[in-house]
Amino acid sequence: MAPTTEERQRARLARTLAEFWIGGAGPSHGELNDLFDIYGIQTDSGSKRDRVSEAVKSVGDQDLVALVTDFVDLLRESRQFDASNEWGADEATIRRLAETLVPYGVTLLDDGRLRADHGLTVESVTLPDVPTVRDHIQRIRLAVGEGDSALLLGSSKELLESTAKIVLERVHEEPPAKFPGLITRALEVLMLHPKSDPSQREDLLEPVRKILGGVLQIAIEVNELRNERGTGHGRLQAPVTLSDRHSRLAAGAAILVATLMLDTLEDPAAPWRRDSAT
Repeated sequence: MAPTTEERQRARLARTLAEFWIGGAGPSHGELNDLFDIYGIQTDSGSKRDRVSEAVKSVGDQDLVALVTDFVDLLRESRQFDASNEWGADEATIRRLAETLVPYGVTLLDDGRLRADHGLTVESVTLPDVPTVRDHIQRIRLAVGEGDSALLLGSSKELLESTAKIVLERVHEEPPAKFPGLITRALEVLMLHPKSDPSQREDLLEPVRKILGGVLQIAIEVNELRNERGTGHGRLQAPVTLSDRHSRLAAGAAILVATLMLDTLEDPAAPWRRDSAT
């Protein structure tokens, strides 16, 4: 079976990060041992380069970005990103690392620090292990890396659509064909709809009620943006490109709504379960 896009990206990240330890360069075995102990990684033998590569490949999804951040911190402390350090990494290696971090929503700054991209700080590891959801998140990350706002909007709408269908499938309901009806019904099932029975809802605080009141509108507007500027429709002309910051805002909003829906779906104490036999 051919590797998935996510598996190929993980392998490339492992290979690129390991380049900083070629020929014994980089932080020591002892420093690696201390770091691996934190993550429960067992790579006691082999070169530093091989151990780093194996660690990146083997760590769980939920710890990947944290582990890479710790690796980069070690490299920065050993002046691997310092141009005046004769033992530092070359520019090509640093550039390759920056490129491999883009799909994970992380930017490598000139001084070696990492910055999470605005609007995409929610990791797919916070979502259930549903292949369709992870696929949409992955495509959103790729679209960000390529600066493809149309694909970013299309994938964001599809993320919301798939999430709503997951909700309705859980309660054995046939999903409505049109997006507005689909997202509305999913929010009704989860008692997140603005017009849900107040006695059944858990948002007793007025600020929480107001925040949840905007969830449906956010989903609807992401779909509208996709209709006007995104992929998914046959067109005679290409859609006008949306600015990067606005397309990232839409993607971040879609991830936020999807996360709320799936968190509520999986919460054993959520009010929607009281009247559900599922």
